[in-house]
Amino acid sequence: MAALRQRTGKLWIVATGPAAAIERCRPLLDAMGQGTVAAGEEPARANVIKLAGNFLIVAAIEALGEAFALTAADDVAAADAGL
Repeated sequence: MAALRQRTGKLWIVATGPAAAIERCRPLLDAMGQGTVAAGEEPARANVIKLAGNFLIVAAIEALGEAFALTAADDVAAADAGL
């Protein structure tokens, strides 16, 4: 799946390192993805940013699952609930 996103330019790249190095590489990074986030010089910052993004995605999926389960339990069509 990651290879497909890379081929279609859908990746978000989180880069760390000296600002000058990131800017030097930015054309390549931008060609590989839809955007580049410069996260400072500490590599751990990129991990935190990636984990935070993943957490938001998982939370949204979980919330959708709960909403569908709630409406299904009371025979309410998902479309009637705006889902």
